[in-house]
Amino acid sequence: MYNSEKYTEYPAEIMYYKESRTRMNYYFSYYHPRKIQVASFCLFDKPLLHPSRIMPVHDFVYMLDGEWSAGIGSETFTVYPDDVLILPANLPHVGIKPCSPNTRTMYFHIYAHECDEICDSKNYSNGVVLSSIIKADTAPNIKELFHKIILTQTNEAISSAYVNALLYELGELSQKRPKNSLAWDIHNFIISSDKILSNREIADHFSISTKTAEVAFKEEYACTIHSFVIDNKLKKAQQYLVDYPNMKMASIAAMLGFYDEFHFSKAFKSKFGLSPGVFRKMKKGSQQYGR
Repeated sequence: MYNSEKYTEYPAEIMYYKESRTRMNYYFSYYHPRKIQVASFCLFDKPLLHPSRIMPVHDFVYMLDGEWSAGIGSETFTVYPDDVLILPANLPHVGIKPCSPNTRTMYFHIYAHECDEICDSKNYSNGVVLSSIIKADTAPNIKELFHKIILTQTNEAISSAYVNALLYELGELSQKRPKNSLAWDIHNFIISSDKILSNREIADHFSISTKTAEVAFKEEYACTIHSFVIDNKLKKAQQYLVDYPNMKMASIAAMLGFYDEFHFSKAFKSKFGLSPGVFRKMKKGSQQYGR
């Protein structure tokens, strides 16, 4: 996500961000040549905070492994594997939390076109309106296009064609986003929270009743809010057990918001069929022997 060029940087303490239901949309034209400034793969073997800065280029990131929290405008978000993060040019970006160890990404920077702009309406022609984060786990072609852009970046005509193809595909994917915007916002609020949220806390955050929240979420995702909250935390637990091999179980339980180590271990074993300690040993053995 980074290169050696200097950008306008801002200290994180002067940039205030809060969780918001409002998702900023940005219009990109795909009928103009797109010039790539830089494109590459990145591995962050140690936790690193995203720099607070403003760039003259659009930053497109595909998360391969790990997670990262950042902010832009009034938005804060955490990105996970197979998420696409878009940080538009000429807007302040800020790091919220360091990435997890061994986070891997693909990224490219493209120069902004005069037609690109922040927008409220989706009634734009000759281009695409995208939000800052797009889940691409159901669209392997998105990952493939990122890879092609990196490999062809020295050929301006070909790489530009791939960038415009990517913009189009991201637009198509965005149209398949859940029609229930409340359920979508609840989903994003859950995955960005450090706590094990109760239905009441989620409903209060959005100033709605618990029944409204529960019905909207279950209609969209075919599961209860509580089961999704716990499953999300347990998937994070798997990553923490691998990334932090020396961290005590009680500390991991606290990081994830569980009441104590006992409740964490019980939930983990119920979900995956083995205890957190056994899971960690299995993963450590697999890494040691290169499996």
